[in-house]
Amino acid sequence: MRSELAATKIELLDTQNKLTEAQRLSKEAEEAFAFAQEQLRRRAEANLALTSAGLNALTEEVRVELSSTETLFNKYKADHSVDNEALQTKQREYKHKLAVASSNISQLEEEVAQLTKSRRSAMIQQSNMQEEMDRLRKQGASMFGADSDMEVSPHTTDVRARRELTDRLRARCL
Repeated sequence: MRSELAATKIELLDTQNKLTEAQRLSKEAEEAFAFAQEQLRRRAEANLALTSAGLNALTEEVRVELSSTETLFNKYKADHSVDNEALQTKQREYKHKLAVASSNISQLEEEVAQLTKSRRSAMIQQSNMQEEMDRLRKQGASMFGADSDMEVSPHTTDVRARRELTDRLRARCL
């Protein structure tokens, strides 16, 4: 029985040693696990800090780029606003000039029509005067003979009629 007791004691000691060893290993495993968890937490925080810093830097870059683009757009808009206003002003000026020119054209067309009518009337008068002069010449020639002083050249009559017409036209234009 002693030997059984000794064997049981040995077994008990062996079991206690194994239990102590298992507890020690369990404690080491828990410590290693806690250490690993702490390392992971630190790395996650570092990665989060890096990610946040990177995200903040990226956000700042986007803000700067957006601000720069907005500034360029506002400058472009202001420049073209001035150009657009200048173009609209020129357009109004040209429309006014066109209206004035159209009015002048209408007035000149009316004046040309009146002058054309006056010219026709003058030509008719000249023709009538020419006929009357021819008639008078014939009558004068038959009364006083061919050498009479009454004879007037057609050229002189034509010059007088043109002068009279020119004087009338000048009087209308003034």
